[in-house]
Amino acid sequence: MKAMTAEENRRALRYPIDVSAELRLAKQVLPARTKNLSETGVCLVLGTPLDEGASFELNLFLTVDGIEDPDSPPLDIGVSVIWASPGNDNDHLAGCHFAELDGEKVKILKDFLANIGE
Repeated sequence: MKAMTAEENRRALRYPIDVSAELRLAKQVLPARTKNLSETGVCLVLGTPLDEGASFELNLFLTVDGIEDPDSPPLDIGVSVIWASPGNDNDHLAGCHFAELDGEKVKILKDFLANIGE
């Protein structure tokens, strides 16, 4: 997985959005929320700190007007933690870069982000 440069990071428009997410680690599933989302990555808010450089599967529960579509499965994406820091209260933040996405996942993500920007 190729690390993203700071310049590439700035090119992707970030959309501030609160979406439910789950991190699938070796033997556990951690609940999380998004702080922002782009075509190249996500900022997660979670109750457990993550290590920079860690890789895992992320399920994003994309919503329309805050409502999950029961007929749409979560968007499953491999991610790498680029940075991690303490958040507010007992929360932790993690900036994650998406691994290579296949064409269908890219389309789902782009369509979702386009609807946010309207």
